[in-house]
Amino acid sequence: MQLTKSAGWALALTSVAFFMTALDSLVVITALPAIHASLGGSISTLEWTVNAYTLTLAAGIITGAALGDRFGRRRMYVTGLLLFTAARVSV
Repeated sequence: MQLTKSAGWALALTSVAFFMTALDSLVVITALPAIHASLGGSISTLEWTVNAYTLTLAAGIITGAALGDRFGRRRMYVTGLLLFTAARVSV
């Protein structure tokens, strides 16, 4: 089965977005020992940290999908990619 040029681009861009999301999740999980050392708290507090991140990410994805339906998926993809990159660079 041969991919068309547009399907290849869609696969590449989706892979980039997934990689960025997975990398960001890995950063949150890797930071848990430092969060525990700095702020203290129990294991359940650290679980709430991961849950808060996951919930925020899910809400952002749902909002982005709705905005993509309204304003165009390509425009929202590029906007989301730029906002995500700017947020990661500023940290």
